Amino acid sequence: MKLATYQDASRGGRLVVVSRDLSTAHYATGMANTLQQALDAVRLLVLASNLCLRSVGEVQGRPATAFGPVAVTLDEAGDAWHQGRLHLSLQTSWNGRKVGLCDAGASRAFHFGQLVSQLCKTRPVRAADTRGAGPVSHPDRSQGCHCIAEKRAVETADHGKPTTRFMQLGDTLRMDMEGQNGPLLFGAIAQEIKPPDEARLPAGRRVRPRTACRMTARP
Repeated sequence: MKLATYQDASRGGRLVVVSRDLSTAHYATGMANTLQQALDAVRLLVLASNLCLRSVGEVQGRPATAFGPVAVTLDEAGDAWHQGRLHLSLQTSWNGRKVGLCDAGASRAFHFGQLVSQLCKTRPVRAADTRGAGPVSHPDRSQGCHCIAEKRAVETADHGKPTTRFMQLGDTLRMDMEGQNGPLLFGAIAQEIKPPDEARLPAGRRVRPRTACRMTARP
């Protein structure tokens, strides 16, 4: 899921799959031979959280991705894994307040077989490569939102300007997804935005505080 920056940042919840080696499919045809072949290559599911430092640009504004503590095989999802989509609700809390509870598969335009197949069109997909599906979203606004940038865009369309702020230092975020039988399927991602640890920077170098932050895991 995307997260935030100090003054202008966003976050958005997403699922990621881990595939088997599809490099031969890439070289043989330019893409996976069939969508089913690409879908059959999915081996694991995992929850992901991305930080987006919007004020420093797309290239430098993408720090390391955080993953849930558990990656699961498809059978762990049971019937919720259907036709390349995971039909379970992703829950996101921002500073302890629930802001999103959306079915991760209901409004997904492309299933993971299509995404992996398209990826194979331009590069070899090796074993253990990951593929994200983008922030979880839903047309029913009562289910909330998992991406601040998306929420601000909707507010701008409705009211002419956004009313939701970006995340700031000190903000906390928690993401989880319950399985069909109740327990959390991937564990939980719980993070807090803190100032950068300047003691780890090269001598004489400092990071501008309005664009810098670091994510720390919370127990």
